[in-house]
Amino acid sequence: MSQADVSCSARQRVFQEALRKGNTAELHSLLRGMTNCEFNVNSFGPEGQTALHQSVIDGNLELVKLLVKFGADVRLANRDGWSALHMAAFGGHQDIALYLITRANLGFGVKVALVSRLTLLASLATANHQVNVAP
Repeated sequence: MSQADVSCSARQRVFQEALRKGNTAELHSLLRGMTNCEFNVNSFGPEGQTALHQSVIDGNLELVKLLVKFGADVRLANRDGWSALHMAAFGGHQDIALYLITRANLGFGVKVALVSRLTLLASLATANHQVNVAP
């Protein structure tokens, strides 16, 4: 194993620890420094979640935006089949859910936007969360 491989492996462990703590500033610094590492922001942790899934569970919109900026795939499902959008809607994180919808929309068109918004509203209603619908 080369010195670069060890360094990248160590950085990935530091990344996972910073993610667990929700330390957005440290994660931003790490992600910027990963350019020479083969680092996959979409990798699944031992609990079957990506960094994006965990950030959604934690309700951390700032971190969700950061991960998406660095290539997190908003369409990936966790090991239980839940996408980040489903998790956000079920958890009552309306701000994150709406952000994820706008990111997932790119290139898919208005029909997907409408279906996603209806899915979000249905999920929020099912989870007994108050839904604020703008006219």
